[in-house]
Amino acid sequence: MKKIFSLRKLIPGLLAALAVVILIAFSGGIAVHAAGTPLKKGTRIFTCYESYRMVYKVTSSSKKNPEVSCVATYGFQQHIEVPAKVKYNGVKYKVTAIGKNAFRGYSPATSITIGKNVTTIGDNAFKNCNNLELLKCPSRVLESLGSGALEGCEALNLIITKTDDVQDMFKAAVKNAGLNVQVR
Repeated sequence: MKKIFSLRKLIPGLLAALAVVILIAFSGGIAVHAAGTPLKKGTRIFTCYESYRMVYKVTSSSKKNPEVSCVATYGFQQHIEVPAKVKYNGVKYKVTAIGKNAFRGYSPATSITIGKNVTTIGDNAFKNCNNLELLKCPSRVLESLGSGALEGCEALNLIITKTDDVQDMFKAAVKNAGLNVQVR
């Protein structure tokens, strides 16, 4: 009798199909659009750097001023930079926020630089980044720093800012987290 199919030959194809289904489910669907056209609000963008990946969520799909929020990071990079802008499929998105829990528990990071366009940092954004020593925030437009943003960042010893208003926000967050950190 001839075998109709071999399970061993079928498994790699099934695993590949499953990986695609998981990726589509995680990203919120497949975005089909013309190059140079901003993605729909809520769509996730995945970027790859040397040894880490960042996930952004489109918050404005305006043709003149598309924006994203950094919502997650994965990998093993010690020095992380949240850029001022991200380019995807011919469109430059301004990174205006770091979302709730975006870096929560990301223990490889020893330093994080926040992009100059970030206006909002969400609740628990850096919570339990227990190896984080340096946080740079050159943003002059930061308007809010979420509760618990620095909780559990026991190794943090220096936060560098550009304006007194931003410095005051970080000083309050340091105090609320019960940390002994120099903010300048």
